[in-house]
Amino acid sequence: MTTLPAHFLFRVEFSDNIMTLYNFEVESFGKRAKKRKLRQLEEGDEDKGYILLNSTEELASLIKSQLKDKTLFSKEPLYTSTKLKED
Repeated sequence: MTTLPAHFLFRVEFSDNIMTLYNFEVESFGKRAKKRKLRQLEEGDEDKGYILLNSTEELASLIKSQLKDKTLFSKEPLYTSTKLKED
């Protein structure tokens, strides 16, 4: 059995008692990774996802450099949660 490190990336917004999660756009990330020439397994694609072979630091650098780009995360929320009122 082999264990691979993985990261789940979301944009999180907090407003009053509401937390909203927006998922990472895998399709646009594949294009960004290719443009930045990140190392990845050949089998990866938009349907299967991508397995990148770069270090966490290299990936963090790419993502941090792209945070202002509105297409990095989906426009529609993946999940919204409201904090329950305490009695």
